[in-house]
Amino acid sequence: MENFDVFLSYHWRDHAAVEALAQRLRGAGLHVFLDRWYLTPGTSWVRSLEDTLSYCRAVAICTGSEMGSWQPGSNARLMRRWTAK
Repeated sequence: MENFDVFLSYHWRDHAAVEALAQRLRGAGLHVFLDRWYLTPGTSWVRSLEDTLSYCRAVAICTGSEMGSWQPGSNARLMRRWTAK
């Protein structure tokens, strides 16, 4: 598994803005994990994301005008995980 500087967490409706952010971060020399760039179709995406988080130095939680029902719990878990490091 490769290491990443930042993992981007977001709602699918915000994918265009988050992908633009990912491009800017990559242009600044950061190794960015964006699910659309690395997940393999047909694999368990939940398991892949959980595994990948172990190889990320930071997480950016991107919020837009709306949140999916899963986001509050997921974002809280991400924040607990990183504050415990």
